[in-house]
Amino acid sequence: MAADDDGARAFRGASFTGADFTGANFRDCDLRQVKITDSWLVDVSLSGLVGNLVVNDVDVTAFVEGELDRRHPERVQLREKRTAEDYRAMWDRIERLWAETVARAGRLPEPALHRRVDDEWSFVETLRHLVFATDRWAGYMILDKPVPYHPLGLPQPGYTPADAAALGIDLD
Repeated sequence: MAADDDGARAFRGASFTGADFTGANFRDCDLRQVKITDSWLVDVSLSGLVGNLVVNDVDVTAFVEGELDRRHPERVQLREKRTAEDYRAMWDRIERLWAETVARAGRLPEPALHRRVDDEWSFVETLRHLVFATDRWAGYMILDKPVPYHPLGLPQPGYTPADAAALGIDLD
């Protein structure tokens, strides 16, 4: 829930005892300082910015970070960049990864490019959001254009069609 939405803070400091959240889905939620005690966490999936994660009194943060670094060595390269040459090398790596992703997507049938999986954005929606994010960062923040958005851009969820139209974007 976006921070400026009505009700975004409705559960701040709340306590749930004996509640059944089976099948619940939390998306774009601020779960900092949440404490879950004497509860069943089975078949739970977490993704996002995760830090200081303690499971049964064991901080598993370093384990998770280490496993992610093993799977994606470019994370280490990204953290360790210090010089202009390091930045260029990282940019080259990002471009190679992106080219591999686009090539793989190019081998998919058209409907697959528009298909959402587990309620995540489709490939096409992701591309559209990258257009929006680039426009926001480069056009608005750097070039100081008041309305820098390309009509194909896709803002984050929660934008109403009217809000998107005000930016010159058609959500459809």
